[in-house]
Amino acid sequence: MLHEAIAHSLERVARVVRADRMFVFEAAHSPGAPLQLLHRNSWHTPEAPLELAAMLGALWGPDADAYRAWSAPLLVGEAVTGGIDTSNAQLKAYFERLKLRSTLIVPIMVEGRFWGPIGFDACRDARRWSAAEIDILKTLAELIGASLMRERYLNELTNANAIVQNSPTILLRLRGEPSFPMIYVSHNIKLLGHDPKLLLSSPTLYHGLVHPEDRSRVQAALAELLRPEAPAVTIEHRLLTSSGSAHWVENRCTPVRDSNGRLVEIEGILVDVTERKAAEDKIRRHRDGTGNHAPRERTRHRGHRRRRRDRRAAPTAPGAGHTDQGPGTPLQHGAAD
Repeated sequence: MLHEAIAHSLERVARVVRADRMFVFEAAHSPGAPLQLLHRNSWHTPEAPLELAAMLGALWGPDADAYRAWSAPLLVGEAVTGGIDTSNAQLKAYFERLKLRSTLIVPIMVEGRFWGPIGFDACRDARRWSAAEIDILKTLAELIGASLMRERYLNELTNANAIVQNSPTILLRLRGEPSFPMIYVSHNIKLLGHDPKLLLSSPTLYHGLVHPEDRSRVQAALAELLRPEAPAVTIEHRLLTSSGSAHWVENRCTPVRDSNGRLVEIEGILVDVTERKAAEDKIRRHRDGTGNHAPRERTRHRGHRRRRRDRRAAPTAPGAGHTDQGPGTPLQHGAAD
């Protein structure tokens, strides 16, 4: 249904132009199915019944072909008028079922597409709609279209905001001053236990959330963005939660500049990479362990094999004992003899 304020405006306009009935339908587009009309708003005097079923069935009733041909200009943004005295037999039958003497219908366009019709009906007397009345209805249709576009935009914005708030990705904006005060942070900073309102009320409080070992590096990277030609920068650093634990984040900082190259804002995107860093550390520890111990083991084994080959290859002196008596013993006795 349309907003209540719009519904009241439609009724007032209908009374001003002395219409007996007013309606707003939405044209529903479904893949592989014919166009259907959905009731969104209507008003009528006590003397003029709404005849809603006949109106909604215009596109598939017995007079559908005649109605489609007559109303075709609506699809391209043009108004149509008609009356029982000026219509062909088939369209006249449709008007009679609606107890309609004359009608004025204007398209509601949203983002350049036909959204649906808004119409005024005269049910007691046939009449010609003046240019002023057509302009009134066109203006009303434009206002409805703009309202629907705004509502759609707000819904899309709300949905996008909901996605961000439920995402581990945190958005922020910093003013382009040397202290880089925070002017916006998404509510999902609460995932780290921090209150976004508190951070915005104390715009430099966030400096203390950066791990002490990383603060100077982060500040230097931000200060670099004050240079007119400095490009966007990505910094990996630790961010403290409210409990004091550290999360690794990838901080993507994009400068926003005015026409003179002066830094106006910094748009930041914080992506939690704690799990990735933990995996990298695990791989590095494993690699370091292999590098420290395995080579020594291989060297020791090679030494044993070499000594065994040497003992087998050495000539045995007369009177010498077996080679398994101990390394070097047979050669020593042979030398003494």
